[in-house]
Amino acid sequence: MPHAGIVNIVEKALTVVGVEKVRAVIGGFHLVEASDERVKNTITALRRLGVKEVYTGHCTG
Repeated sequence: MPHAGIVNIVEKALTVVGVEKVRAVIGGFHLVEASDERVKNTITALRRLGVKEVYTGHCTG
């Protein structure tokens, strides 16, 4: 079962915790087979959400 995607997860976390920015995200982002456009869009969205640090794991790509 695929997960919601790292951008959706970060957006939900911001809402649940009640903050405006996330400093870091950690995990496997399931982008190993993603298109270049999807990877670029993910990077842009994480920057927009204030993410400063990314620690990737398995299946990130």
